[in-house]
Amino acid sequence: MIGVPPPERPGEGNGAALTPIRWSADLECGIAAIDIEHQTLVALYNDLVRAVGHGTSGWMTRSVLHTLKNHFLDHVAHEERWMRTADYPGHQAHRDAHEGAARMLESIVADPDAQRAVHAAGRHLRDWIMEHIAVTDRDFFAFLNAAGTAPPAASGAQADD
Repeated sequence: MIGVPPPERPGEGNGAALTPIRWSADLECGIAAIDIEHQTLVALYNDLVRAVGHGTSGWMTRSVLHTLKNHFLDHVAHEERWMRTADYPGHQAHRDAHEGAARMLESIVADPDAQRAVHAAGRHLRDWIMEHIAVTDRDFFAFLNAAGTAPPAASGAQADD
């Protein structure tokens, strides 16, 4: 299960500063609607890294966290709708991965000390985003492209609400 790791003590574990994600063509899946949503997810994660790195107030960090979480939930709802529509055989495993990440984000958002929570889980969140976009989502979108059932253009990706 994915969860918020325990806080690190100075000098222990992977206590290096959080680092932003650099968007590159390697992260693109070739489906414009998804690439836009993934770029937004990466940009929001990078906003969180900047907020924590600059020592912004707790409410500002929490605001960025809520925006990141809400975008993430909207994005996975789109992906999961497309998985059901395409009868994707890896749907349940992909959904389980989404649910684990959602729980991780909820844990961070729920922590009264947002700065500490982000420091404790931020690198794990970064690794999850990178792995999910570069591997898990790529497999799904390769399936969609092969089946000829790619999602609609970017305007349709947002019309789920």
